[in-house]
Amino acid sequence: MNSRLDPEVTMQSLDGSNNLFQMNCAAPEVDLNRVLRTYGYKDPAKVPAKVRLGAIEAIEIARGLAIPQSYMTVAAIRSLEKGMIVLEDNTIFTCPAFDRNLAGCDAVCIFVTTLGDKIDKRIQQCFGDDFQPLHALCIGTSGWLMIESVTRLFMIHLKEHFSHQDKTLTMRMGPGYSYPHGKGKRVSWDLSEQHQLFSLFADIDLPITLTKGFSMQPSMSRSGMAGLRSPKAC
Repeated sequence: MNSRLDPEVTMQSLDGSNNLFQMNCAAPEVDLNRVLRTYGYKDPAKVPAKVRLGAIEAIEIARGLAIPQSYMTVAAIRSLEKGMIVLEDNTIFTCPAFDRNLAGCDAVCIFVTTLGDKIDKRIQQCFGDDFQPLHALCIGTSGWLMIESVTRLFMIHLKEHFSHQDKTLTMRMGPGYSYPHGKGKRVSWDLSEQHQLFSLFADIDLPITLTKGFSMQPSMSRSGMAGLRSPKAC
């Protein structure tokens, strides 16, 4: 169940086929104490009033600049073997953890999520003539907390959406992250495969781009994949 403070998520089809969607929501609330910990304050009672007010101001600035949105597409799995997944359009992703995490799935849900570029621009301003590095840190932390919350909210919404189709959504995975694989081992999904992931949205004018190093711009963005599994496969 969503928190009563969570914003409502809206979802609309972009192609009428139930395979390509856009989701939106208002900026979520940000935990003041989590932001204050970036300043080194673990005890809320010991935070000076000036610091607290500055953090509250930074949170409100970040929330006012955030434009949460996500794009999602569904692709059938052609094959999954030895850590290599081949989709219906021959897009290939490789990670040894796929064998376990996507076992029994007949399709995947690919997504990209962002808060937009206004937070990045505001942070850059903080390092200009009006030098405010701590303010920039606080705004940035607020942004990262929001993109985490927004990604979680969108995934909750997707789980509910697919439950009406009698499908379950597996854990989300993302290029550049590592996952358990075998006893005491972890394996990474190579960040360079962001290129294949973004190619699945070639027909959409995404508000997110990739750098030469495959990082996302705006920086307050997330991408990933989750499997879709029918009950018979569970």
